[in-house]
Amino acid sequence: MATHGKGFPAAALLSAALLASAALAQAAAPSRDDALSPYYASTLVCHSATQQCHIWLQRDGTFREYVLAQGADGKFSLTGLEGIYKVSERNGVSETCLMPLGNGGPMGMRPPECYALAGHKVGEEWSVESGTAGRVTLALRAGRQINALVGFLN
Repeated sequence: MATHGKGFPAAALLSAALLASAALAQAAAPSRDDALSPYYASTLVCHSATQQCHIWLQRDGTFREYVLAQGADGKFSLTGLEGIYKVSERNGVSETCLMPLGNGGPMGMRPPECYALAGHKVGEEWSVESGTAGRVTLALRAGRQINALVGFLN
């Protein structure tokens, strides 16, 4: 029997290495039951009476958001922010709560915005009530998009 190093059988070392790499590959691969997986390579677009936003969810629990809003002076501004999101159950519904960092509110955070995102697919559009923006239309679009927002300002 072939051995390696301090007398360990080569086959045992190879088996251990294969098991370790399989475990790492499984940890890095998207979970089959991850309800947000359609969002990771897509753009969540939102429209309300006063703003439009594009949100990119990342698999690691972070997000980027770009917001085009019209101020009281009638001028439009484009802002970008980053934050974290958390998925939780409330009243039997899975909610995704977006918590921007460094954007006002206590300890550098504004209150989270929570939406029922699970179960939607790329190409779908739906409406929700927002605590800060009123009625919001959400749409899940393929790819990472921001051109529509930037083009509006030009």
